[in-house]
Amino acid sequence: MGESNTPCLHISLAGQPNTGKSTLFNRLTGLAQHVGNWPGKTVARKEGDFSLDGRRCRVTDLPGTYGLTAGSLEETITREFLIGRAADAVVVVVDASQLERSLYMAAEVLALPVRVVVALNMVDVAEKNGKPVDEGKLAAALGAPVVATAASRGMGVDRLISVVRDVVRNPVPGPGRGPDFRAGLGEIHAGVCRAVRGWVPRPYNEEWMAAKLIEQDSHAWEILDTAPEQADGIRSLVRDIDDPQIRVSRVRYQWIEAVLDRAGTTGRNHARDAGLGRFDRWALHPVWGKFIAVAALALAAVLAYIVCLPPMVLGLGLLMLPVPIRHFFRDLAPDWLISMVCDGMLTGLGVATCVAAFIAGVCLVIGILEDIGYLSRLAVIFHRFMRRLGLQGKAFIPLCMGFVCNIMAVSGTRVVDGWRQRLITILLAPLIPCKGLLVVVTFVCTVFFGPLTPLVFAALFLILVCQLVLASFVLRRILVRGRDHGLVMELPPYHRPNFTTIRINTMTRVKAFLGQGFWLIVAAAFLTWAGVYYPDGRIETSYLAGLGRALEPLGRTMGMDWRLLLTFLVAFSSKEATLGAMAVIYGAGSSARTAVEGLYMDPSLVMTLKTQFAGFLATAEISRASALGFVFAIFFSLPCMGTLAAIYNETRSRAWTAGALAWYFINSIVMGTLAFQVGRLIF
Repeated sequence: MGESNTPCLHISLAGQPNTGKSTLFNRLTGLAQHVGNWPGKTVARKEGDFSLDGRRCRVTDLPGTYGLTAGSLEETITREFLIGRAADAVVVVVDASQLERSLYMAAEVLALPVRVVVALNMVDVAEKNGKPVDEGKLAAALGAPVVATAASRGMGVDRLISVVRDVVRNPVPGPGRGPDFRAGLGEIHAGVCRAVRGWVPRPYNEEWMAAKLIEQDSHAWEILDTAPEQADGIRSLVRDIDDPQIRVSRVRYQWIEAVLDRAGTTGRNHARDAGLGRFDRWALHPVWGKFIAVAALALAAVLAYIVCLPPMVLGLGLLMLPVPIRHFFRDLAPDWLISMVCDGMLTGLGVATCVAAFIAGVCLVIGILEDIGYLSRLAVIFHRFMRRLGLQGKAFIPLCMGFVCNIMAVSGTRVVDGWRQRLITILLAPLIPCKGLLVVVTFVCTVFFGPLTPLVFAALFLILVCQLVLASFVLRRILVRGRDHGLVMELPPYHRPNFTTIRINTMTRVKAFLGQGFWLIVAAAFLTWAGVYYPDGRIETSYLAGLGRALEPLGRTMGMDWRLLLTFLVAFSSKEATLGAMAVIYGAGSSARTAVEGLYMDPSLVMTLKTQFAGFLATAEISRASALGFVFAIFFSLPCMGTLAAIYNETRSRAWTAGALAWYFINSIVMGTLAFQVGRLIF
């Protein structure tokens, strides 16, 4: 009763990536977490609750950013949240082993009118590397409370909560904290302060606004444009400043050096030097590092499969359950009811369970790579290569996973910094051919093109590279607006993974998928069954076949009759489903039940089917030009329903999910049409 009448205590966690902020969040909230989106935004919002002396505490894990300059959506969200005083206290998490880098965020937050507690995290790593930090001296130098923590071990967390509670009871933040821009920028800052005096809207203050204007902060200039009489004068003051961002950053780093000097420590990154060592001489090598990275990613993919096997067994069990159900209920229930339960419901549940298993495996493995400190090395190694696509190095990791499974690729994009870069990576991921698609394309090419198959594959992958470049250009320049920064990171030291934190993060992601994406797959499977089964249980006269015939004029542009077009459309269920659907549609079976079973059969059964089906397909009325159009259309086809569900799960946006579906559908039609026309000239 007392808890319900007591106001909720709101705490926010801010900090740079790799400082242990998420670990601290998980330690405070456990599984009492909620994942959604910020209002009107597509960046994930993580909140959680815990109880303190009968009082409910709400913790908001702000996006990890290196600063508060409004250059990305994450930085803007974090800054608006802090300036809006949406929390009673802000805990800035810094890495004790890399103070010079991680205190930059503290320098930004301390300049705001908020109550601040600094969590000096990873003190165990700092002590291990012979660089202990005196929290008392650091607190005196910062002008804010400092609490030493090791969130991965739970050390200092209770004391941190106690200090936060005490800070909340003091309504006035300490004055004069953060860098002194008046001294660092001299007359430039003083002149801008005079120019903005009297019009700066609350809750901003004049000194902070002046520094942001000098720094060319886009959001600060948007605010300035509301007062045009001041804008022209301020522009004339800052127009001739050389490298304004660097000058403002230099003031902050000079302040950090002074703080560390007063605290009796040094900003030199001994922890990094200790962490690099002998292995990093090879891991960061421009040539050998790439081989090591590819091997590590291959091992990670295998490990992800091993991790997801137990829940996948459950999913495969649901896919196999229809066999005994049909046998037992054959004479006890009508055929339509048995087919609906077995093919329309259990099939969807089985596939959705397998997708959830994939997501769990990918999140767990990426969490391990990130926690041990190797993920940032991968980003550095491939950054130059990925910049040619307009992406950062971290985008290579999920795109590489796409060759195993596009669901893995989309789910793995959480490692990419910045929502704009992450969204572009999500939308590019379905271009990567997964193993199932490669099997289908290889099979069809072998049957129809024989020794010319390597040439077809060379053309496919050459066009794939062009598509990646073109799609990235369109997304960056037209569809996904915003500004990108280069890859800014400092390599963290290697350390043992915290499996508690990794497990909580993985379970949170899977829980989010189970809430919506899971049921999207179930619904898609049910609609596929209904389209194949109705109205009379025969695929030749089914609604889906009717759709194929209605779209046959479109299919003819790609050289496809209604049967080949129907095969192309059914591949939306699963790329592995293509061969099974083709076998049924072209005469290997005619019942709707057999058709639906063909969509989700086990890979080993697919191999058996291929052997039996190859001879028949070779004699079917499909020309080489039509086969080429089909191969290109399906190679660049729309994402499977599992990938589509993963896209929605990561973006929480119906618009972007539908847009991706439309983009790839149109793209596949265009590629299939062009390939068919070229095939007619060649063959």
